[in-house]
Amino acid sequence: MSLRSHDATGAELERLWPAARGSRLFDSPAEMREFAAEAPWRVRVDGRSDAAIVERWRSHLDILSIRALWTPNRRLSRWVDDLAAVARQHGFGRLLSPLLPQTLLRQWLAQGMRLAEPLVAFQGAPSVVAAAASRTEAVVRHGRDEDLRHAEEIDRESFGEFWRYGPRDLGRAVRRERFAVAVVGGQVVGYTLCTVSRGSGVLSRLAVHPSARRTGIGSALLAEAAASAERSGAVTFTLCTQESNSASRSLYAGAGLTEVAERYGLAIGSALRE
Repeated sequence: MSLRSHDATGAELERLWPAARGSRLFDSPAEMREFAAEAPWRVRVDGRSDAAIVERWRSHLDILSIRALWTPNRRLSRWVDDLAAVARQHGFGRLLSPLLPQTLLRQWLAQGMRLAEPLVAFQGAPSVVAAAASRTEAVVRHGRDEDLRHAEEIDRESFGEFWRYGPRDLGRAVRRERFAVAVVGGQVVGYTLCTVSRGSGVLSRLAVHPSARRTGIGSALLAEAAASAERSGAVTFTLCTQESNSASRSLYAGAGLTEVAERYGLAIGSALRE
């Protein structure tokens, strides 16, 4: 099929910047331009006000992730077909929707996609979370370059294939987000990734090595991330975890975060249909 969308030009990137900033995809117009220059096909526009930003989901998987899509519902089907074609052109076999409330995901499921993972959102005040740390022998500090290989191992032991980071993925995430680690006896046993934007702190990753769990390390990492977010101006603190992850849900609820009633998720489908 011929593509309806095309690589965004410089002027089109400028027009798209307010929407990208509102979705917290980039910290600056320069970062967005750099993203587009590295692989122009990742920022798509169609000559109207519609646009999409896509990116590889994980370096070890053949999934193209739609980080954002701005289009009316009546044109969603055309965009799914178009982005599936983009995925095929660049060697991807599957297409992943943005993270959305499950009520909105119904529109994506109607395109032949399926629910990849039901997620639960938590939110609360960072000051409350910061005060809820358990006692532990771990020291939580800023992550360093030499900590990355330990964080990679922790990630590999903590998450399945769909969620885990490869070395390249984690390196990119660390450049974008605040990286902190928990250390016991000189060994990195856990880590977090967190961002703050316009008064909102978002914890995107918390992982503890299986051998160090149930010792208060997860609680200490969570509290440190919340305290850091508050120092950076956050008045709210949010995160998502898998609905099936009872241990994580218990940790977050115990720290004073409230589980949001609305469920979220990602839809995934084959990009190989013509």
